Parts: sequence; C-alpha cells; structure tokens
Amino acid sequence: MMFGDVVAEAKPALPAGSRPVPAPLLELRSVSTRAEGEAVVLDRVDLTIAPGEIVGVAGVSGNGQRELGDVILGLESCARGAKYLWGLDATVWSVAKIRGSGVAFIPEDAREMAAVPGMTVLENMALGDTRRYARAGGLAIDWPAVRGISRARSGDWGDPVVPRYARGRPLGRQCPAHDPRA
Repeated sequence: MMFGDVVAEAKPALPAGSRPVPAPLLELRSVSTRAEGEAVVLDRVDLTIAPGEIVGVAGVSGNGQRELGDVILGLESCARGAKYLWGLDATVWSVAKIRGSGVAFIPEDAREMAAVPGMTVLENMALGDTRRYARAGGLAIDWPAVRGISRARSGDWGDPVVPRYARGRPLGRQCPAHDPRA
C-alpha cells in the first residue's frame, strides 16, 4: 500500500522543547474481519503508520497479509474495530473513496488481478480513473487527455508492461487533505 504523495510539512509555532506529532496516515484500531463461514481472519489488529514511515508486511501464505491489504483498501469490511486514513474515520468508506483519498496498491498478482494484457501501463492506469477519462457514458476513453498527463509527469508510461502505480497514486491525483491548493 502507498499513501499520498510527497508533501511539504507545515512548521507550526510550538512551545519551546515540544515536538509536533503528525496524524497517522493509517491507523487500524483493534480491527477484526470475518471470512465466509464466520471464521475470524484478522483478530484485533492494531497498526499505525506515520508520515515518512515505510512498513513491510511479510509472512507465510495464509497468515492474513492479503486480508490486511483488503481491509485497508476497503475490499473487506471491518467486523470490529475502526480504520482511520489521514486522521479521518474511514471504517465504512467505499473503495472508490479510499482510492480517491490517495491510497494506491500493488496487487499480489498484477497480471491476474489488475492489468489488461496487451494494454500499456498508461492505458491500464487510465482504466483505474474512469471518472476523469471516460467519455460517451463510459464507452470511450479520452486518450489525448491521458497522454497529456503522462507527458506532464515526466516519463514514458507507454511501455507494454504491468502497471505498478510507481509514484504511489494514480495519474495526477493527490490526497485532498494534503493538497496545498485545497
């Protein structure tokens, strides 16, 4: 999972000797999920990721790494507990709202789960942002607009490889809570 983009931090006036404590980018508080058949998959998971931290989750297959990613992204709901993104309660947010807030991901099998074979990285990325690029009621994509974003972002996204959301967010999007223009 990747959150947001590089953001300049504000320097608030603080009393001498005190240090600012930034709001976590992600916080799971006693989160539990249930699988089909009522089996508990994640049980009372607590996780806090602060700005600037890099966190890796590893383990033997079947130990809940995928479920953890799914609950963060909103594909799996919290049976118990709460999820906070950017300091906001995101426990019941839709996948679209979570993705729109700046959360991106790399699926465990990108070819199987996230890419259309034969399409370029740029084309696959545009499919992930249809509200921005869809035309004719979703029956067409505005390819000139997509290519314009690609050129503005310095890089050739036209290679026929699997998308990796390398910059941590889909084309040109930033978390609204951290957008200096907002």
